Amino acid sequence: MKRTEYLFEEFVDALQTAEDGHAFERVASRVAHGLGFRWFAYLRVGDGQPSLISSYPKSWTSRYLRLNYQSLDPVVQRARAERGVFSWDAQFRKLHIVICP
Repeated sequence: MKRTEYLFEEFVDALQTAEDGHAFERVASRVAHGLGFRWFAYLRVGDGQPSLISSYPKSWTSRYLRLNYQSLDPVVQRARAERGVFSWDAQFRKLHIVICP
């Protein structure tokens, strides 16, 4: 099994078994680093207050939420519009996004 496949399976397992946001954050950080990314962010938006689990610096995530950047974020806008798997082109460094309804 390829390392990326193993990391993806670990991530999917973590989605099912994480007892809280901190457990999910630890696994997601490990998987992101294993894939060569410095940080990760998981944003849940709905009718209520957005929920963000992230390894980005707290000063950045606090500002993001306080200034309501999720309403301007092109990743969030596209995810809301498409409601499925999509990827950015080369100008966005091939960031892959998976959205689960």
